[in-house]
This record gives sequence, structure tokens and C-alpha cells, in this order.
Amino acid sequence: MPATNKRLKQNDINLTRNRFPHRIQFDIKLIGGKMLGKMAVRSIPPEVLSGLETLAAQHDRSVEAEARFALRSWVEPLMQRHVRSARRAEVAARLTDLLDQVNKAHHGRSIKPSHIAQAIGEDYAEHVENWFTGEAEPSFGQLEAVACYLGAVPAWLQHGDRCKFPVDTYRLSDDPAEATQWLLDIGSDKPVQFLHIVRQNNEAGQLTIVKQYEDWHCTTWSTPIHVSEEIGAGGERALAALSVTLELLYKYYCRPSSTRAAVKVIKSYLLEPSGYKALLNGNAHPLMILRDASERPWWEDIWDVDQFRDHSNYWPGWRQLCERIYRAVGHMSGLAQQRELIKRGQHPLLQPTAFADVGST
Repeated sequence: MPATNKRLKQNDINLTRNRFPHRIQFDIKLIGGKMLGKMAVRSIPPEVLSGLETLAAQHDRSVEAEARFALRSWVEPLMQRHVRSARRAEVAARLTDLLDQVNKAHHGRSIKPSHIAQAIGEDYAEHVENWFTGEAEPSFGQLEAVACYLGAVPAWLQHGDRCKFPVDTYRLSDDPAEATQWLLDIGSDKPVQFLHIVRQNNEAGQLTIVKQYEDWHCTTWSTPIHVSEEIGAGGERALAALSVTLELLYKYYCRPSSTRAAVKVIKSYLLEPSGYKALLNGNAHPLMILRDASERPWWEDIWDVDQFRDHSNYWPGWRQLCERIYRAVGHMSGLAQQRELIKRGQHPLLQPTAFADVGST
């Protein structure tokens, strides 16, 4: 490389005029001396060069800087169009990905852009179709409306931030009645229709709850509970409360539908660690992940002496864990009293007016 080029600073532009009055030469370098580009502009009219000098003086900068500014101003509209085009392409890719996942997750008809357009109050489907092809960009408000309709996180659809589907954390109450009301959102304007109780299928046995509100709307809730022997004193109390909560949940769920909340189905699963990690990441629809999980009714048996002693055995150490939890409940007066009320059908949440009372508060 010529010595003159070696002396050029990073991103420096060398304007050569002394030897070639009608020529401007630009040498552009990157860090490490790698040449990004080289351009020589010949036969420039003297009045243009003079004009550059005049503008440079007006703007209090060198002729080289003025030449850089002039070139950038010339190509700026093209660069802006490229940025806008890239933004539209990114939004279109997120919209398409989200719609594909929702269509794979739910069991009804395939959702089309026209369905979305009608649901969010657009007058024509073509506008929304253009969002999916990248021909037009929706507003942030329109993207939020689409995210709400498809059950996604608005910030992800708008900017690619956070995770795709809602994931949060929650500590279940030690009061079985409060925990049951939270699990089913009893008294809420948007009650749970399908409840999915997920245990990670390993020694730690971490517990996660997936609340499904409609065909495809879900929220995943990570809890600090570990359904396993890897627990301390605080963990044992949490498991004892969970046991009584699941017994109350079962008895409430078995009531006639006219006397309980809107929940239709309650299922429990064992999910392998890779799937469990994906569930908490929130970048795949939870219903798609649960299809690969092992559906097991352990939530119905973990509190039932007749089942866990003689019939069920869902993972290594299952029966020992159930026995330990059952004994722990007996040593906790408040939980033992609630368990007895549940067995007799006398728990307040199991009374015929319980749902109406909760809903009116």
C-alpha cells in the first residue's frame, strides 16, 4: 500500500486538488487498514469546486467535510427508504411467525389476516394483509391490538423486545382457598377455562402453572415450589399447602358446572427439562410445548391416600414424597382443619353459594 495511504487516518477522506484541479479523490479506510472503498471523481467543473469551498466556509468546516456532507445528503433518502423497508420486513416476519404458532396451537379454524382485521376494528382486510407481506407498516397501537388478539406480548410484536408469549412468576398462597381462587381466577371477568399444572420431570421437580383463557390465550406462571424431596422446612410447608390446595381444587372442579367457575378441564403433566426451559422462555406457544409433555393425573393423586399408597407411581420417590407431605399436613393445625372440612364437603368454597359470593366481592 502506498505510503500516502498509510498516513490516512481512520475514516479519513483525502481530497486531492493541487495536482488535479478538476478531480476529487476519496480514500476511505476502516480500523486495521482495511480499505472500505475508493472513489475518484474526475472532470468536476471549477464552479462546483468553488461552490464546495464557499459552502465549507459558510459551515465552518473543511472542503473534505463539506464533500462528505454533500455525498451523504445525496444518498440519505435512499438510506432512509432502506431503513423503513427493513423495519417493515422485521414486523412482517414477527407477525407471520406469531400467526403460524397460534394456528398450530389451537384446534379451531385457521386464523387469517382478515379475521385479525375484523377483530381489531379495521374496515378492510387488505391493510392487514399488507402488514404480513411487508408492504405497509402498522402503527404501534395496531400492533398492540394484534398482540392482544393473538395472546402475545405487545412489546415483542412492536419492537422484538421481551418474550413472545406472557411469562410471569407467582408464589401460591399457603391458604388453600386463596390459592384455588387464584388458580381459576374465580370472580374475575376473565376466568380460566383450561388449567395446566406442569412439573419438571427431574429430581428438582419445579412447578409451573399455565392458565388458558380461550382457544389460544395463555399465561405461564413460574412458581418457587419444587414437587420433590429437594426441599427444606419452608419447602415442606409449601408442599403441604399445595397438597390441600389440589384436594380442594379437585373437589371444587367435580361440582356441577352451574355451581362453580367456568373451568372446563384441569390437567397435569411431566415435562422434560428441555421443554420446561422452553416453556419458561416464552418464545414458543405453551400449548405447542405441552403437546410433547407426558400428561399424567398426578395432581389428583398426590393428596389421595388410597391412590398414592396402592395405585399411582409417577416418578422415582413418588410414594415417599406423598407420605411425607400427608404427614406434614397432619402436623399443621390450620391445614389439617381445612383438609378435614374438604373431606366432609363443608369447606366454604364447596358450598352452593360460594361462586356467587366470591364473584360479588
